[in-house]
Amino acid sequence: MKIYLNEKPYEVAENTVLSALPEICALPETGIAFAIDNCVIAKKDWENTQLSDGDKVIVIKAVCGG
Repeated sequence: MKIYLNEKPYEVAENTVLSALPEICALPETGIAFAIDNCVIAKKDWENTQLSDGDKVIVIKAVCGG
């Protein structure tokens, strides 16, 4: 199935959960957050958040500074 990660298309397997994206897409496992269709998903829910065909996922990266 196809999802969009920061507007870039990715093919992922059916039943892929959000917690698998860092490995699949070579993302860091810490210092990031995900939003699906403009709704931020709590990290505690990543394991139970199943992706659907056409989902638009945004990666939010933490940065230092003010």
